[in-house]
Amino acid sequence: MDKVFCQDILGSDLFASLQSYPDKYGDLLDAKVTRILDIHAPLRTGCRRSSGQHDTHVLSDEAQQAKQLRRRLERRCRRTGLQADKQAYDAACKAERDSIMKSRADYIRS
Repeated sequence: MDKVFCQDILGSDLFASLQSYPDKYGDLLDAKVTRILDIHAPLRTGCRRSSGQHDTHVLSDEAQQAKQLRRRLERRCRRTGLQADKQAYDAACKAERDSIMKSRADYIRS
């Protein structure tokens, strides 16, 4: 544990206070520990963009169809293992990526 953090805990009113009521000591403990934690490890808040998992509402019909085709070709490629299916799947991946990027750009632009 960090030396400064330990010194702040030991130097706080927690050990010097002679509270006879448990509720008051609990409140003091909560307040002091929260204050010291805010100093040494402040709460971080942020916003993350959700993954592309549920982005179909943003995608155009063309992009959704390209996504479905890529998934269908992926399943076929895994099932058969043929080189022709692998090439078709790779082409569908590229087409899907281009279609999704165009659709998202159009959505952001509008």
